[in-house]
Amino acid sequence: MCGKSAPLYNGYYPHCDPDDPGYSCCGPSGYCGTGKEFCDCPTCIDYSKNPELILKEPIKPTRQVGWYFLNDADGKRGRCGRGVAPLNGKQPICNPDDSNAHCCSNGGYCGTGDAYCRCDGCIDFQARPNYEYATKTWWSWSDGEDKAGRCGTAAPNIEGQMATCDPDSIASYCCSASGWCGSGSEFCTCKECKDYRP
Repeated sequence: MCGKSAPLYNGYYPHCDPDDPGYSCCGPSGYCGTGKEFCDCPTCIDYSKNPELILKEPIKPTRQVGWYFLNDADGKRGRCGRGVAPLNGKQPICNPDDSNAHCCSNGGYCGTGDAYCRCDGCIDFQARPNYEYATKTWWSWSDGEDKAGRCGTAAPNIEGQMATCDPDSIASYCCSASGWCGSGSEFCTCKECKDYRP
């Protein structure tokens, strides 16, 4: 295994051996090998052609490890966010150092591209490397249609607390006077409105 999602080797990110003709390239899935699927893809790293890449920063994690590695069990490997088994008592994140998987989708998977980095509820850990998931105090679609999007005193309590709106949402971070999450002046700037963004 190799790359930023592989288990650390003595605290360092593992790389492939530039002198091994059969395993000198790190492929996009985090394994060493040769051939086009390991050496010639856009995210592949060919250590035989560029052995100096062994020293390319970062060679160690830039923050405390809070993500699952490639060798973790199914259901954990490549997963992140709420609804995934906690790691060291916290919700798992995506590795901000991993150019192939630094964003957490709203479905709880690490990756890149708009579906992972720019969706409603997605978190880009390269842009926000110190982000940690807060306790969920808002209703989402997974909680049922009768609760989704409701907030304030008129909404059902969530774990004994008044329901808020998701501060990381793109479009539903404010609670209106009528008790619904959204954005815009009728949700964010009225006298009874509450903006939950940090």
